[in-house]
Amino acid sequence: MTSELGPDHNIGGPALGVIWMMVGIAGSVVGLRIATQTFVTRKFGLSDVLILLSICTLAGMASLITVQYHYGWGRHYAYLTSIQKLNAIKYNVICQSFGVMGSTWGRLSFIVFMAQIFGTTKPRRIFLWALFWAQLLTNGVVVITLYVQCNNVKALWDFSIESYCWKSDVQTKIGYAHSTWNGFTDLILTILPAVVVWNLQMNMRLKLGVACLLSLSLFAFVGVIMKIVYLHALSEKDDYTYNTVPMFTWIIVEGTLVAIAASVPLLRPLINKVRPSARSSNTYELEKYGKYGNQISLTSNRVFSKLGSSSEAERQTDSSSAEGILPMQGVLASDRILKHTSYTVRISEPFDQALGGAGSAGLSSHSAEEKMWQR
Repeated sequence: MTSELGPDHNIGGPALGVIWMMVGIAGSVVGLRIATQTFVTRKFGLSDVLILLSICTLAGMASLITVQYHYGWGRHYAYLTSIQKLNAIKYNVICQSFGVMGSTWGRLSFIVFMAQIFGTTKPRRIFLWALFWAQLLTNGVVVITLYVQCNNVKALWDFSIESYCWKSDVQTKIGYAHSTWNGFTDLILTILPAVVVWNLQMNMRLKLGVACLLSLSLFAFVGVIMKIVYLHALSEKDDYTYNTVPMFTWIIVEGTLVAIAASVPLLRPLINKVRPSARSSNTYELEKYGKYGNQISLTSNRVFSKLGSSSEAERQTDSSSAEGILPMQGVLASDRILKHTSYTVRISEPFDQALGGAGSAGLSSHSAEEKMWQR
């Protein structure tokens, strides 16, 4: 049998290098996101907790794969000793659940983020939160199925134990269904922001930039497709340690791409803080977002809806042309945006009173060149 397998070589080394490289890149991006949300925008919330769970779970999976590598992961199963076979398969089985939940936490984080900035209408909020719970429940069920395949869970890695187990192809079929569902979710998280942003009235270059930035889940979708290609390894237990190398590599790639896609859009405030010159009039902000992504300011009887605002926004208008790229909610009709062009004008209440309200009249919505577009 060993002669048919060829020489005893290990393909796990290069794969392990790719795995830790992707975890390192994703960990760095997530770290910058957490720093931004904690110290710059001070908006650390549920989405950030979930992305931390994601990167920690993926790092845990990478660690388990490293242990597998020590026991022969990447080598043909027939060349391993009995102890190596037992431990390699045991850690292989355990780390599969880490792979499922690693990408799941990342998708849940991105869904929460989408709900915060695009959940300006009740149907969108219901849809996004339904997607959130559907993702959590379906992937949770998949994790459970990983450990209930045999009456005695130890029989999953110790083949000397006699126990009733599902047919080997059952878990593969569950994997196909589970991966297809995750790929469909990635498509939703790619298309939704692109459609919403595309229908906003803004500069075309800005529109393309924001749409692309918020649609990075497309890369995670590619990762899911590649993982599906190698899922057949789940039913090929005769050479499990060798056949699961590509599959595990793509599971990590998929999960880290999800984490990166969910984090990159939130780094803009940090970039602006480090490089103030990067801020321009034709840009966007994701510095602060409220419960549903709207920021309301009642300065001079005007209402603004933006992706971001600063503490000075309540006291003075921006010094250049700007575009709010989120629909208003609760004050005006949904799916509308506000575009305003104004000069820097500081509001002084005593000054307004001294002029008998003339100052405030100069800041009225009629003189601010505000325009409304409805999609």
